[in-house]
Amino acid sequence: MNFKTILLSLIIGSVFSGLATAQESNVLSAWEYMQVYQSERANGNIKVAVENLLNAKKAIDEASRHEKTSLKSKTWKRKFDVYLALLSDTSKELNSYKAEALQGILEASEKARSVEPGKIFEEKDLNLKQQLVANIFFKAGYEAFERKLYEAAYQSFEQSYKLKKALNVEDTVSLTNMFLSAYNAKNQEKALEIGSRLKTMGAADPAMYRTLSTLYLEKGDTTTGLKVIQEARSKFPNKPEFITEELNFYLLTKNNAMASKTLEEAIKAFEKDPNMLKLLYFNSGVIYAQSGDRNKAVAAYQKALEYDPNYFGAYNNLAAFFVEDGNELIKQANNLPLSETKKYDELKKQAHEKYREAAKLLEKAYSIKPDAKLKSTLKDIFVKLGDEAKVQQYSN
Repeated sequence: MNFKTILLSLIIGSVFSGLATAQESNVLSAWEYMQVYQSERANGNIKVAVENLLNAKKAIDEASRHEKTSLKSKTWKRKFDVYLALLSDTSKELNSYKAEALQGILEASEKARSVEPGKIFEEKDLNLKQQLVANIFFKAGYEAFERKLYEAAYQSFEQSYKLKKALNVEDTVSLTNMFLSAYNAKNQEKALEIGSRLKTMGAADPAMYRTLSTLYLEKGDTTTGLKVIQEARSKFPNKPEFITEELNFYLLTKNNAMASKTLEEAIKAFEKDPNMLKLLYFNSGVIYAQSGDRNKAVAAYQKALEYDPNYFGAYNNLAAFFVEDGNELIKQANNLPLSETKKYDELKKQAHEKYREAAKLLEKAYSIKPDAKLKSTLKDIFVKLGDEAKVQQYSN
């Protein structure tokens, strides 16, 4: 290498060294501008304070873009401080910087911890301020959720969660709010993913278990939905409502055998709750009716009426048995040969007895709930009975 080449190399090296020194100077300048900003703001000189804050931003932005100073934890810690001030300052002149500040803080906090492995500049201060920023994001998420802006709420809660995660804090509160935001935003897959994480962590409460089971049900995955409820029953043995949740799955899938078994468990669990017992006995009646065991169905409906003498559904379902019987007897009568008038009259008489029993039950139901459809049914029954006064009563 000749003298000119050596000289040129020294000049180039000097230029690059000068650039790096200039960027390190920018880091120092940003810190100095911040000192002036804080002092002037404390003294009420807002205009001067804002000017110094923006000068700090310009200096630290240049330093964070340079290939050498961008690899220093100190650079990113200073940027974190500047951008936190931009975010927190209420001066209207800084409103246009808020969105940039939010993203800048996230980048700065991550790089301040990662660019120099094993070394974090002013770590204690960074931790305290990062906790503050996490709380700012959490508050923004809460406000967005209240306004039903669920996507925005999810993103804010997620940032809060990530910032605390970087501090080795497993923030299940933010994670729970991410779950609720995803659920309300109809983001089924994301809600299931987060809910499952919380469940695995042991941080899912009874309400979340119910929501998760509902999500699986909406998805058409009744098998997993049922497993979630069964797990909840084991985890929260003092929450008998999960028995009824499990029952709903069996009713939905028409698994009458398991539904009957679960109903028996539920009746024991709710033995001191009359309102729940009437519902359970009514559901028992439905299950027995579906499986063709009429005697048990009738007994179950009557048991429901013991707990609530004004239970509309029980009266209605009991009456349906008598209407079915009456209709079957009339069908048999109509299928007889014309010569069997005596048997015809007997079957018709028996049918009318069934219709009268049905009418008593339905009139009771109608007095509880004057339903238009039920009114029409009563009119039809009294037409069959030939009771003109009653037909007129339920025609008006």
